[in-house]
Amino acid sequence: MLTLNPVFAALSLIAALILRLIVQGGRPQIKAILRAALFMALITVLNPVFSHHGVTVLFFLNDLPITREAILYGAYMSAAIMAVVLWCGVLSSCMTSDKVIHLVGRAFPHLAVLISLTLRFIPLFKERFKGIIDAQRAAGVNDETTMIKKLSFYIKAFSALVTMILEDSIDTSDSMKARGITLSGRTSYSDFSFHFDDAVVLALVLSSAAYLMISGAAGFVDLSFYPVITPLPVSVKALAAYAAFGVIAFIPAAKEVIAWRHSRLRA
Repeated sequence: MLTLNPVFAALSLIAALILRLIVQGGRPQIKAILRAALFMALITVLNPVFSHHGVTVLFFLNDLPITREAILYGAYMSAAIMAVVLWCGVLSSCMTSDKVIHLVGRAFPHLAVLISLTLRFIPLFKERFKGIIDAQRAAGVNDETTMIKKLSFYIKAFSALVTMILEDSIDTSDSMKARGITLSGRTSYSDFSFHFDDAVVLALVLSSAAYLMISGAAGFVDLSFYPVITPLPVSVKALAAYAAFGVIAFIPAAKEVIAWRHSRLRA
């Protein structure tokens, strides 16, 4: 998100898609991939309609110029936004509450609990909302014959969800206080340990990130869309930056594949 270079957006999108297919399965993700493709196409089409920057006019739509630069910028932005959405989806499924507490629990215990609760409540809210909708439809109290009635039905279901969320929050708060979450010197159990392969991955990520920061500050990978699209940087330093970002982007997928094969060999 800190650069307009489309190579980074493409690498991030491909890596996030591959990791999501590995972690969450291929077949259930077909609808999600189709929605993502539709969203990207929508942004690509709408951006030149509302933004008329650029000097290469392809045609006019109701006397409004449609430029090549605006179309390509919309394609880039759609890829970058969708990559972020996919990475956040993978994060919510992989980053469990025990991992969050292990990482920041000792230094920032209250922040760790807040993050872990947030990660837990997002899928819980989706499941509760679906349960409320299904229960009302099974009871026959829903009326979705018109758009207004359908909207009113979903608003009532959301109101019930908010009430349920508030009640769960109070119960969770009382339970945490009863377990001594506010006491000083409280310890927590963790089954995680730092191994040699973790050190190798950490070194790769930090060194790649350091080179990316240097490349960004030095302008090795700079690219702009307006008013004219500048040439894509393909120097040795730029290619090294692309490789460094590829290392960061594809390490999670590679690690999942290696871990899966190792577990099968042990079995």
